[in-house]
Order: sequence, then C-alpha cells, then structure tokens
Amino acid sequence: MRRQLDEVVLRIANKADYLPLALDNTTAIARMLGFGAEATGKIRLGVEEALTYVVRYGYLPGELAWFDVVYETVPLGLQITIREKGVPLDEQKVAEEPASGPDWLLDGPGLGLRVLKNSVDGVSFRNLGKSGQEIRLVKYFPEAPEAGGDEEPAAEPSRPVAAVDYTVRPMAPGEAVEVAKCAYSSYGYSYGNEHIYYPERIRELNRTGKLLSYVAVTTGGEPEIIGHAALEMGDERHGVEMGMAFVKPAFRGNGCLLKISEALIEAARAAGTDSLFITAVTTHPMSQKPARRMGFTETALLVSRVTLESMRGIREDCIQRESLLVFTRYLKGGPGDAALYPPPRHREMIARIYGYSGAARTLAAAGKGGARGQAVVEASTDSFQAAHIYVHRYGADVREKVAEALRTLCINRVETVYLYLSLTDPETARQTARFEESGFFFAGIFPGRGGLDWLVLQYLNNQRIDYGQLCIASEAGREIAEYVRACDPNK
Repeated sequence: MRRQLDEVVLRIANKADYLPLALDNTTAIARMLGFGAEATGKIRLGVEEALTYVVRYGYLPGELAWFDVVYETVPLGLQITIREKGVPLDEQKVAEEPASGPDWLLDGPGLGLRVLKNSVDGVSFRNLGKSGQEIRLVKYFPEAPEAGGDEEPAAEPSRPVAAVDYTVRPMAPGEAVEVAKCAYSSYGYSYGNEHIYYPERIRELNRTGKLLSYVAVTTGGEPEIIGHAALEMGDERHGVEMGMAFVKPAFRGNGCLLKISEALIEAARAAGTDSLFITAVTTHPMSQKPARRMGFTETALLVSRVTLESMRGIREDCIQRESLLVFTRYLKGGPGDAALYPPPRHREMIARIYGYSGAARTLAAAGKGGARGQAVVEASTDSFQAAHIYVHRYGADVREKVAEALRTLCINRVETVYLYLSLTDPETARQTARFEESGFFFAGIFPGRGGLDWLVLQYLNNQRIDYGQLCIASEAGREIAEYVRACDPNK
C-alpha cells in the first residue's frame, strides 16, 4: 500500500534565504512517498519556480510577510499548495512571462508556467479574495513503487490537438487509475462525484454493478485512455444517470464522448432500463449540446444546485452557484402507462415538457379528495450544500412535516432545497399550490423508475438567482428556464 502523508505545513518569511529549507523539505517528502530521483528533481524544480516568484515578485518592495507551503497526499499523488496574501497574481500575464528559475534564460521577471507544467502533472491558480491566493501543484504517484527509489517512468510527451483513432469499450479493472487521471486532467479536483478520483472505488463500483464505465482508448500505438463516461445506477427513486463524462483537453473535438454515450445507451436499453438522465451545467453550453444530439431533452432546471466546478480549458465568469439542466431520454417509447396528476397551474408546461421528449403521457384531473393518516417524508443533504425532501406518502400532516424539515435545513444553512412529489399520486395536483405558498417553486420533471416520475419544486435559502447568467443552448431549454424564472418568488 502506498504511504500516505499527514498534512505538513511549512510557514516561511518572504526572504530568499529561506528557500533552501523549503526545497530540502520538498525533496524529503517526495522521496518519503516513493518518488524516484528524476521525479523528485522535477517536483523540486516546480516548487522552486513557484516559490522564487512568490518571494521576488509576490509582495511590495520592502514588505515583510509570511506564507505557507502545504504538503498533502491526494488520491492521485502529492499536492503542494502555496498560500500567500501578496500582490494578486494574473495567470494570463504569468503564461506570457519567461521563467525565473536557474534552468531557463533570465530575460525578464515572472513565473515560468512552462517550467511548472514540465515539472509536475497539474498546476492551478485560485483567487481566495481577502484570504489571498493559492498556487497548487500536483505530481502523480508512479504506477508502481520504484525499485530502490531511483527509477522514474518516462514523462508523457505533450501533443498538439489533432485527430486520433480510438475505440470505445467497457473499462477494464486495471484501467481505473488512468480514468482517474483523465478526470483530473479535465477538472482538477473540482469534479462533483469524488469517487472518480479513487481508482479502487471505480473498480469496486463497476464490480458490484453500481457503475458501468466505458472508455475511449487510442489505437495504432501505445493505448491511451482519452475519455470516459458511465451509467450511475443510483437508488430506486430515480432513473439511471449517464454521467462521469470527460475527455482529456488535448483530445476534445474528436467525438469520442458522443460515441461512448451511444454505447452506454445501447447497454442500458439491453438491460431493460426505462429512462436515462443527464445533468448539464449552465455556465457554458458544452455539455448541453451533446445531450440533445443523443436524443435527450430538457425536463427540469435545478437552480443553485451545486458549487461551481472548474473544467480546464473553459472560461467561467459566473460567480453564483451552478444551476443544472436535467435532460431525460425514455428508452421504451415513453415513461410508462400510469396516469399523471399535474397541478393545474403547471399542467400546460408539464404537457409541453413531455411533448419535447416525445413521450405520450395521460395527464388526468385529480378531482376531489384529501390525504388522511400520517405522511411519510424523507429529507437528506448532499455535499453541495443542497437538500432533498421526498414525499413518499401524503397524509393529513404532510404540510407540517415538509415545513419542519425545511426549517431545520434552513437553520443549518443549506443553500437550496428540492421537494420531490410523485406525479402518479392525485394528491400532488391538490397539494402543490400549498407548498408553493411556503416559497417552493417549479423546477420541472425528474425521471423515476418504472414511469414513476417526480414533479420537482425548489426553495432558495436567502438567495437570488441571476437568470441572465445562465447559458442555455436550445429554445426548449430557454423556455423552461423562463418559466422557472417566472415562478421564482425571489426574482
């Protein structure tokens, strides 16, 4: 088992005299974790370049300050983070400036981004506002412990963006490490589902059938995994999600994500799956367009769903929480035969959403009635400061139970709460307006298994969404977004 490192924090003054201490510490930690001589030298060079910049140019002339160098292990390797509160760093300017390290021509000041990228496997910059900024370096662990600690696999050569031949197939268990690296190359460590960074978890989830991973692998030379997507089985309340989709930046534009997705759709159809869904970000349209090309259509807009992800190579200026579009594809010609009971206010919009999907559903009127007995309500939170309330059974006390759950979640500073109401239950048509009086508003339809689709309402805890920041690719998606905006009581 590879050694893990407890977090090590080195705090030093912004003086060049202290740099050798930090570099010697870097070398010792790299060797302790099993990196060979060549890899250790590269890590040291990358840290030297970053620290030299911070000391020489990161502060005002004559300013005395202290900054931290943080060492920790992450799923794929060693992460070194330099946290400082000096002059804000302009990454665009950094990329244009020559290196200041000893192995490059000193023809001007600056942080040599080329040195960093040639020394480590990941470089990122993060503005922390009043807390300063970070320069983060990641070096992958070698594929296997190095004999004697002196050998290092050859560095992977950089390549220009170009057409490439590849094949699509299920992932082999031994390829989980390369899939994790592929995720890191696209998202850093910001991808929402953290399982993708743990090769052992990817292998186990595939082994137990909770995940079905397909990969795109280059042909005509040394095989390389360049893309991945998977079916996530989740729980029995929802349809199957098609996600964990990413392509290495150097290979985007080759259509491999579309081909992986087509293979997954056929696998789901062969397994008798009722429906698939995809969630797509709204800070850019890049994940929305492929979903529509694959026959998925928009069924919901979940506003303020997650914290912002940072996809490498894509500029994101949005500063509010990420809103997600839900795309659904029904694989059996429709979501089921059961009648649905939409609330009167949203009946026309729900009919239009099903019309976009090509699914024929019977929308029935609920008539008179009323819930009796005790309601069954389930509430849970996730890692994105969002919560989910499911009404499994209506009862005379359903409003009180939902209100109680909502109060608790808001006190705990959950950002967004989603309420799931079964469209096959006539009480949904009768009760929705009462939930909306409490501040919930329309989100759309979330596919369930066996045709048991959900009407989703959403609640914003002291937030306002700027709907003008949402980037939505299709006319149908924009229609849903405008309808959601019109229903939002916080607008």
